[in-house]
Order: sequence, then C-alpha cells, then structure tokens
Amino acid sequence: MIGALLFRIVRRAGAGAVLSLLLLLIASNSVAAGMAGILRGLDALPLLTTATSALLIAWLLARSPLPVWLVGVLALLLGVMIVFLHIGHLSGILMESIGALAGVGAETWRGLLAGHPDGVLNWQLPAQSLVELGAAAQTLLARIWKWLLALASSESRYDPIAAALAWNLILWAVVAWAAVAVRRYRRPLLGVAPAGALLVSALSYSRGNPASLLALLITTLPLVAVVSHSTRQHRWRADSIDYPSDTGLDLAVAVIGLTLTLVTASMLSPNLSIRQAVNSARQLLQGPADQAERVAGSLGLQRQSVSATALDRARAPGLPRRHLIGSGPELSEQVVLLIRTDPMSTGPRPPYHWRALTYDQYTGSGWFTGRTETFSYSATEPAGQPPETAHRIIHQEVRVEEEPDELLYATGSLLAADHRYWVSWRVPPAAGAGDAFGATISARNYQVDSWIPNVTESQLRATGSDYPSWVGSRYLALPRNVPARVYALARKLTATAATAFDQAQAIENHLRTYTYSLDLPDPPIGQDTVDFFLFDLQRGYCDYYSTAMVVLARAAGLPARLVVGYASGAYDTVTDRYVVTEADAHSWAEIYFPPYGWVEFEPTAAAPAIDRPDDIPLADTPELAGEVRETGALAGWLTQTARSWWPVVALPIAATIAWLLSDSWRLRRLSPLRAEATLYRRLLRFGQRMAVPVRAADTPYEFAALLIDRLSQLAQGQRRQIAIAPAIDDATALTCLYVRQRYGPHAPSVAAQTRAIQTWRRLHWRLWLACVWHLLSRQG
Repeated sequence: MIGALLFRIVRRAGAGAVLSLLLLLIASNSVAAGMAGILRGLDALPLLTTATSALLIAWLLARSPLPVWLVGVLALLLGVMIVFLHIGHLSGILMESIGALAGVGAETWRGLLAGHPDGVLNWQLPAQSLVELGAAAQTLLARIWKWLLALASSESRYDPIAAALAWNLILWAVVAWAAVAVRRYRRPLLGVAPAGALLVSALSYSRGNPASLLALLITTLPLVAVVSHSTRQHRWRADSIDYPSDTGLDLAVAVIGLTLTLVTASMLSPNLSIRQAVNSARQLLQGPADQAERVAGSLGLQRQSVSATALDRARAPGLPRRHLIGSGPELSEQVVLLIRTDPMSTGPRPPYHWRALTYDQYTGSGWFTGRTETFSYSATEPAGQPPETAHRIIHQEVRVEEEPDELLYATGSLLAADHRYWVSWRVPPAAGAGDAFGATISARNYQVDSWIPNVTESQLRATGSDYPSWVGSRYLALPRNVPARVYALARKLTATAATAFDQAQAIENHLRTYTYSLDLPDPPIGQDTVDFFLFDLQRGYCDYYSTAMVVLARAAGLPARLVVGYASGAYDTVTDRYVVTEADAHSWAEIYFPPYGWVEFEPTAAAPAIDRPDDIPLADTPELAGEVRETGALAGWLTQTARSWWPVVALPIAATIAWLLSDSWRLRRLSPLRAEATLYRRLLRFGQRMAVPVRAADTPYEFAALLIDRLSQLAQGQRRQIAIAPAIDDATALTCLYVRQRYGPHAPSVAAQTRAIQTWRRLHWRLWLACVWHLLSRQG
C-alpha cells in the first residue's frame, strides 16, 4: 500500500520534481550538518529540522501561483514563527494556551447547546497561560534586542539563544531560497550558491574540516543534471517533439560517473582541492581582525584552537579538590582550619566560602589553569584594590591545624596578608580587577584581609554584559567536544530568563534537584564529565555540581569559573571561630557580574543555598499587603494580560493579512467572468450558512432577495443594524455585477471585475458577523 501511494505521488508530481526535491533535501541537510560541526553549542538535530521545514514549506509555496515576493514574505514569516517557537522553547507553552482556550471554547459551545449562553466561564487558566506565553516571548525578544545592540555597538556578546536564532534563521533563508530557485526558476546553481557560500565562509573562519562540502558537491551536480533534463523534457512535450524514453537512464549513468570523477579529482588534485577553495575563501574574507572576531564571537563561531600542553594539564588534572588538605570526596572530621572574622554586634554569624584556588579551563574530564605569573608581596603589601562599587572588607585570623600545604585561604578576593606571601596571576591586578589562580603563604598562623561584593539581587538583575576583555575571552570558553545536549539544556533552562542573574539562578536551581552522593562510578573513558553527570549519573558530589554549573553557565553566555576551597564549617560560639574540617572541603561556582566582579553560587544540593539580601517590595509590608492585593490585583492582571497577548494576536493577524492579499491577487489573475462567478458562489455559500432557502431553479435576483430578507431579519437592534445593514446594498450590487457580466450583451470588463473585488472586501466580513449572529439566534 505504501509503495502504491508513493508511486501515485511520484506520478502526480513528476519523477523529475520528486528527485529534485530529494537531492535538494540531501544538499540542505549536508549544509546543516556541516554548520553544526563548527558552531558552538548548536546540535545537529535543530538545524536539520530547520533545513527540512524550510525546504518543504518553500517548495509548496513556490509551487503555488503566488507572486515571488509574496512567497518570500510568507516563507519569512513562517520561518520566524517556527524558529522562534522551537529555539525559544515556547511550543509547549503555546500548546498549553491553545488547549486552555479550546477548553473555554468547548465550555461556551456546551452552554449554547444547553440554552445558557450567558453562563459564567472560567477564563483564569487561559489568561494565566497567555500571560506566561507573553512574558516568555517578551523575555526572548529583550535578549535578542540586547544582543543586537551589543553587536551594533562593537561589543562582543555571546548569547546562545540569540546565536541559535540567528543561525537557524540564516539557514532557513538560504534553504528557502534554494527551494524557490529550483522549483520556480529551474536554476539549481543559483539556488544552492548562497548555502554553499554560507558553509564555505563558516569553514574558512573556523578552520573546520572542509570534507563537509563533499556531500553538497555530490548532490549539487546531479541536481543540476536532473533539473536541466526535466526542463528539456517539458519543452519537448510542449513542442510535440519525440524523444527516446531511455534518456533518463543514460543521463543517470553519465552524471554518476562525472560526479565521482570530479569528487575524486577535487580530493587528489591540488588545483581542484576543496581545502584550497576554503583557503582561498579565507583569504578573500580576511578583513579587520577585531571586527571579524567580534561578530564571530557573538554568533558562537569559534576557531579551532591548539590544545593545551601536557605541562599545563599536569598542573591540575582531573577534578580539582585533590589539591586541598584531605583529598577526594571522602569525609573526615579532622580539623584543618580555625578562622576568626571581625566581631559582629548581634545576630548569627554568616556562612562563608574559604577560597583557595580558581580554575578557568575545562578539559571535558577536569580542570586546569592557563598560563600564570607569580608575584611576591611583603607583609601587609596589598596585592590588589577593592572596586569602587559596593563591597565589604573582611578581616580574618587563620590557623592551619594540619601539616600546612602553603595555600592561603580567605573569603572573597585577597587584599593583603601579615606575612610574606605569593600570588599567581593569570591577569595582573588592577583596581577591583585581577585574575588570581591562587596564593601561597609559608606561615601557619596568619591574618588576611579580603573583600566580597555587597550587592542585592535587584542590583545583580540590573547588571549588563560589559565584560572586560580578559573575562569574555577566558571565562566563556569551552572545549569543542562538549556534547550538544549540554548546550541544549543550557538554552532550555535560560531561554525565558530575563536577566543574567535569573539565568544563573535557573541553572543553580535545576542542579540542586540532583541527588547528592559520594558513592559514584568513574565516568566512562572518552565521555564528557558534565554530560555523564547531567544525563546518565544524575547524582554526585560538589565537584560534579560546580563543574556542571560552570559549564552550563558558559554555554548560556555567562562568564563563570570554578573555585576550590572549604565551606564555612561549624561556628564555635565559645572560641568565636569557624571550625573547618576535611569534610568541609568544597568546590563551587562563581559568575562575573560587571561592575561588581565575581559572585558566588551554590549548586550543590547538600549545601545550604546562598541567602542574598534584596529590597523589600511594597506588597510584602504586612500593613499594606491586603490593600495592595485587593485594589491592585485586577488592574495588574489586566495590564499584564494586555501586554502579554500581543505575540499570540500578532501571528493570526499577520496570517490573515497575508491570506487576504493572496486572495485579492488570485481574483485579479482570473478572467473577469471567472472572478465574478467565484464571488457569486461565495455569496451562495454564505446564504446556505445563514439558512437562506435557496432552490436550484432560483435566479440570481431571486436568491439576492431571499438573502436580503435574511440579513434584514438579523439586523435587529442598534449594534446589529450598524454592522449588518451595509451588507444589504453590497450584496445587491455584487449580484447585479454578476448578472451583467454573465448575461449582459457586452463582454466582461476588467473595470467591473475590480468593482466586484472591492465590493467583496467590504461585504465578506459583515457576512461572517451575520453568520455568527444567526448561529447564536438558533441556539438561543
């Protein structure tokens, strides 16, 4: 049965058209697969879905009689809608909204059938769904707008959602153009050229493997032959020229042989090499280096870099906590540190993280640090300065209880110590800046000053993305072999988070749902550690949690680093000290928020969440909470709903406008008599919907009289009179035009056709209203 169905499809569409579509499908998917191999964080499946959808939709539109400009507009609108819903993860919310609206519609219909059209309907669920959909769409548009502004202002800002949207829309455009060029214009080379140029340009910048061009070349050559042969056959049939029926077989043999010859030659001959073509494109595309790097970085296009040396990896192979006193995830109550901080007047002591080392480069199986330079500082000599933004300086007295490892422990960023100490810098310090790998001190008892940001959640939400160059270049980097599903999870978690802080918090909250466990198997050889933890293991200890958060944050476009040290420990009120044991060995994540610097996040499920101060909203004040809820809830709900409905309303409006334009264009393309007959048949169908007693023997004037009588009955009441009464004159005028064109002594004219189309534009929406009122009057 399937074979017979396929045979009928091929016979109806034509073997040449079906074969051209299949070859173009392979070519477009080869471009999508090639782009997925060189783009940061983009999985092949979304790109393949985009390419296939664009090809099929544009092919069907190109097959229609619509003008090419309208085909382009419709393909672009559909592409934006599909890509926006897919990449923004809004399809689920949209389906929930549609389901909620359908439920209200079904409830309304049941009420009409039961004779209770004025029953109370529950609009709460549809309203909530629409508000959620609108808020998510607004967040996505805001992220895209910020990304575009950063790109226009010569600022390198990588946003994975915006980059994914941009690449999918670009792919949609080039594939849709290929479909239109092949299906309508019979120009396969002209159609495939933009897709090939896109792939060559991306390969030339990223220095990717040019072998991905082979599939495009292998399919393009047969596509040219098939389209050319189909065009010739069509012309021969139109001119009644006989031709041998086996020309297709001869052409297939010749094309296959020629394709294999050219592909083999391109692989072996230096003058025809694909790699040579990519290198030539690279030379042609060379421009201002900083501008190219900025645009490519914003789009997630990254060059293949040379892997770090074995010496660098040897500095910190694997997961990093082995450098601390008491290595590994095992638990021990052996005390390692006693720390006293500045006395507080009242209240409990706040928890701190005691920082030792920070890591910047993830390998897929662990962490290591990049090149550093060590500076020596005398006692009390400052290693850096606190920033000009709000901060708090913490004075600490540290006592190392076990054999000293010479690592210097302090909360936040180091300022100075009371003994000689050394700091290993990745980036030399400046005011409020500097990127330290760690510090060492030979003393067993020392005092140290450090600073931490004193910032609220509201302030963090208000930060931008004006990262220093050393932050963006170092702390957004990930290995090229990080699996695509890790990037996909990062996009899913942060797609509708409005600010960088909300995105970081969404990742943190997600990771805190994983089970904490010390009994773990080793990751399989060759599998990424974060991928293994997130999707296979789904349990772990702090090294896994913190590594996963840093990787997910970077995949979401947030500069992040991994920090190793100790958790706060237990506070001893008798000695006024924090007692830190080997069991408190810990790692956590820090994310950079300009201008405040590095801010701590705690993704480990077994550790207490970080309690950040924030401003108290008005509604949280007990005396005013009730009044605010009573007087402002309805107004706030209406305002939020109105602001959130526009994405849902805009798409149907755009589709309606496109349909009206295409319908008007189609009516004008018809002959005057056929256009009049089409409009009269539509008038007859509306009469049937309104239960007009039409008989087969009725003349057009008799039908018009019955229709006018029915419209007059429905136009009772002031509102209905205003909406329906003008339809009576328009229906009469359209009927008269049809009779004169159909039965008059003069030939049908274009001017009469134009008047009939204009009359129908005014008439048809009033007829729809009349049909609705007719349905309601029947149920009432």
